[in-house]
Amino acid sequence: MKFWNKLSIKIQFTCISILFSSIIIIVTEFINFERFIYSEIKHFKNTITIQANLLADFIAPSLLFKDLQGAKTSLEKLAVNKNFLQAIIYDNNNKGFIRYSPYNLDDLSQKLNSSKINLVEDKINFKLFTPLIFYIQIPIKHKSNIFGSLYIELTNASFVSTMQKYLFNTILLNILVLILISFLIVILLNYILKPIIFLANKVKEVTSSQDYSIRIKDESSKEISTLFQIFNILFQDIDKLTKNLKEKVLVKSNELKHTQDILLESDKMSLLGNLVSGIAHEVNTPLGNALVGSSIINKECNKIQKSLETNTLKYSELNNSIDVLQKTSVLLNTTLVYASNLVKGFKEISVDQRTDELRNFFLISYLKEIFLTNNNKLKKIPVSVRIKYISNTDTDTDTDIKLKSFPGIVAQIFNNLIQNSIIHGFENIQKQAKINITIFVKNDNLIVHYYDNGKGIKENIINNIFEPFITTKRSEGSCGLGLNIIHNLVFKKLKGSIKVISKINQGSKFILTFPINLHDNLSSKSKTKILKKETQNIYDI
Repeated sequence: MKFWNKLSIKIQFTCISILFSSIIIIVTEFINFERFIYSEIKHFKNTITIQANLLADFIAPSLLFKDLQGAKTSLEKLAVNKNFLQAIIYDNNNKGFIRYSPYNLDDLSQKLNSSKINLVEDKINFKLFTPLIFYIQIPIKHKSNIFGSLYIELTNASFVSTMQKYLFNTILLNILVLILISFLIVILLNYILKPIIFLANKVKEVTSSQDYSIRIKDESSKEISTLFQIFNILFQDIDKLTKNLKEKVLVKSNELKHTQDILLESDKMSLLGNLVSGIAHEVNTPLGNALVGSSIINKECNKIQKSLETNTLKYSELNNSIDVLQKTSVLLNTTLVYASNLVKGFKEISVDQRTDELRNFFLISYLKEIFLTNNNKLKKIPVSVRIKYISNTDTDTDTDIKLKSFPGIVAQIFNNLIQNSIIHGFENIQKQAKINITIFVKNDNLIVHYYDNGKGIKENIINNIFEPFITTKRSEGSCGLGLNIIHNLVFKKLKGSIKVISKINQGSKFILTFPINLHDNLSSKSKTKILKKETQNIYDI
C-alpha cells in the first residue's frame, strides 16, 4: 500500500483502467468461449448421431440379405469423416458381419464367427484439449425389426485442434485489444490530467523554491481555469505575506544581531547573564508564536499540495486554507511587532561597551585567576580543577606560556565554559566532578583542551551546539547563547577555531585553537624552531 501511495495519479489511474479493462475482456471472452464450446460439442454430437443413424438405415438391407458388397459400399462413405477410425456391423447373434477402417476392410463372418461382443450404451466423452477415442453403437432396424447393430469408433482430434486454434487466436486478439485500449487510456489520461499535473508541478515548484511570484497561465478548460485563477490569487496573497514577513524578520534579525554584538563586547558576565536571561524569558513567547504561525502556513501549503496530488482538492477546503493563512499572517504581524518592542526595551538597559586591549599576559596565571573568581560556584558541587601545560622546548624551565592577545575575551570564553559545566554538565552529578584543562603549543598556535566529566551533550543537538538559542533548559531560564558567544569570540576576536567532542554520561571536551601572538609578525627563527624536549607542568586548584 505504501508503494501504491507513492505512485502518481496518472500511473494509478492507468493501472486501474487497464486492470478493469482486462477483467472485462477476460470475463466476456470466457463466457463467449464457453458458449462456443457448448455449441460445437452439441453440433459434433448431433452430426455423429445423424450420420450413424443414416448409415444404419443404408446398411439394413445389406445385413438382411447378407450383401457384403453393399455393406462395404455403404461403409466406405465414412471415409469423408476425418474423425472416423473404424466401424463394425454385427448380426442379431452378435457375430461380426463386416469391419471397415480407412485403411482396412475385412469380412468378419469367418474370423469373428464365434466371437461375442456385448452391446453397450452410446457414449461420447469430451476433454477440450485432450484427443480421445469414443464410440457409438446403434441398432440396425427395418420396419421396427432389429437385424443387428452398428458399432463406430471415432476420435475428437480435429475438434481439439480446432479448439486450440480458436483459443490461441482469441488470446492473441484480446492481447492486441488490451494493448490498443491501454494506448488509448494513456492518450486520454494525458489529455485529461495534463493541466492538473501541470498545476501540481507548479505548486511543487513554488513550495520548493518559495518563489510565490510565479503565476500559472490560464490555458485549460473552464473548471481547470477557475482552479488556476484561485491558485494565482493564493500565490499572490502568500507572496505578499512572505515579503512582509521576510522584511520584518530581517529587521528583527538585525536588531537581535546588534543586541548579540553588545553582549559579546560586554566584560561584565553577571550583567550579560541577566540580560540574556531576560531576552530568553520575554522574547520566548512571541518567538514561539511566530514559529507556530510559520508551522501553520507550512502545514496548510502541504495540505493543499497533497490534495492536488491526490486530486481531492475541494473549493471549501481551499477557502478554509486561505482563511487560516490570512489569520495566521495577522498573528505573525502582531507577534513580531511585540518582539520588536521587547528588543528595543532591552537595548535601553544594555551596558556600555568597552574595547578590550591587546596586550601580553601569562595564560596559566590568568586561568588560575578566572577559576578563583568562580570558586564559590565550584565549591558548591564541588569540582576538582586541574590545569596541565605540555611544553615543547629545549629546556624544562617554562612553567607558563606568554600570549599576546585579548585577556578580556579569554576570560569571557572560559567563564562561559565554566558556567556551561556547572549548569549543564554537573547537574545532579553522582561522582566526583572534574574540570581538566590541557594546553599545547603547535605551529605558533595555542591548543587548549577544556574537559569536564559531566553528563555530556545529547546527540540530537551536538551538531548545532554553537548555534544561537540552542539549549535543553529553556524552561529553567536558559536562552542558549553561551556556546554561541564562545564560538563568535574565538572566531572573530581570537582568529581561531573551536570544536566539541562529547558522549552521554562521559563528559564533554572543547578544543580551542588560536594564535599565541595575535596581530604580531613572527620571526623566521621562531617559525622554524626545532622542538627537542617535552615537559609537563600540572597545576591543581
